[in-house]
Amino acid sequence: MNDETSFDWISIGGGAAGYFGTLEYVGRMHEKGKSCKALILEAATRPLTKVLISGGGRCNVTNACHIPRELIAFYPRGSKELLSVFSKFGPLQTQLWFESKGVHLKTESDGRVFPISDSSQTIVDLFESLRKDRGIELRTKSQVTKIERNQHRWNVTLSTGETFQSTHLLAASGSSQQIWTALQTLGHTLVDPVPSLFSFNSRDVRLKDLAGISFSNLKISGNLGGKKVHTRGDLLITHWGLSGPAILCFSSWFARELCQTNYTTTIQIDFAPDVTMPSCKDLIAAHQEKHEKKQLKNSKLPFFPQRYWLRILDYLQCDPNSTWVHIGKAKKEALLQQVKNASFSIHGKTTNKEEFVTSGGILRKEIDFRTMESKLHPRLYFAGEVMDIDALTGGFNFQNAWSTSYLAAVAASEMDSI
Repeated sequence: MNDETSFDWISIGGGAAGYFGTLEYVGRMHEKGKSCKALILEAATRPLTKVLISGGGRCNVTNACHIPRELIAFYPRGSKELLSVFSKFGPLQTQLWFESKGVHLKTESDGRVFPISDSSQTIVDLFESLRKDRGIELRTKSQVTKIERNQHRWNVTLSTGETFQSTHLLAASGSSQQIWTALQTLGHTLVDPVPSLFSFNSRDVRLKDLAGISFSNLKISGNLGGKKVHTRGDLLITHWGLSGPAILCFSSWFARELCQTNYTTTIQIDFAPDVTMPSCKDLIAAHQEKHEKKQLKNSKLPFFPQRYWLRILDYLQCDPNSTWVHIGKAKKEALLQQVKNASFSIHGKTTNKEEFVTSGGILRKEIDFRTMESKLHPRLYFAGEVMDIDALTGGFNFQNAWSTSYLAAVAASEMDSI
């Protein structure tokens, strides 16, 4: 056996899950006084690219939601399986892990956790430093084309024709179609991948030239596949349509239904979800009475920013220079609908620049979530988005990566200690 191509552990993927799992495996073996060889294979020219650009370059490492049953509510797919995973290694353990390595973290008001440095480079530097200290080999521009089981070892073949052998194999390749195909060859089932976490394209005249305007705590509703759905959160008008947490949440929970519509649908926006329709109607009437002598353009309804208010007046063909006293019953009803039930046509999607998330992957039923080991093949492990697991934005996808790769590393290191 060639010592240069033989390893105890190989990670296919040099992202968050691949690095974390490999670092943890080697670290645990060293703690046990055992030597080991580990290799990270990354198809791209550099590793940890998603870590580097995440959170606008700040790296949203996790979320300060420490209760597993509450945490799993942020995972449209995989919540049931992740309950036990997070009970063993969740956000609290993640924060302690980084802090113990000298990376100090901070929690923002929305629960997102970042390094105090506000720089993703801090995380990348930590991982690279630990990798070198622990003697872990890294091979970039290494596209895996074939995975084979050879007795009690794994053979991994690259596009260059090179082959490596390993006792343990971690599939941490994210949404790589080539690796999914290789895993299917081994008998694993692939849940067809579709995009998740994306913005909506819309040509609605109410949005034109208003990019950058935001709204707080709205309700987005729709009817997808005969199922009424809704999400709540903040909204942002973009150059192409609509984005922000409310839209990203909607696109994540209903990724498959939206794909089936070819991303052409209609959504309703409630700009005042905590105000009932009758109460909103009364509020508009009271606003009219209070400001009856004021021009419309100078006395906007409280639900809208000024520029959007002027656009709504134009949309409803209301003269902005006229006064509230001239607003009749029909116009008030139209304003009510714009507040509580504004319809927008969607005609496509745009990937959120900070997220590259896919709904789909290896079928969860084929994985033992106590160890992250394949139920079909011993010593083959899964971590991160290679599985049919995805989450909302806010540090939750990274937490899936840390937790699942951690359990894989624990299982592998304990097996080697027997």
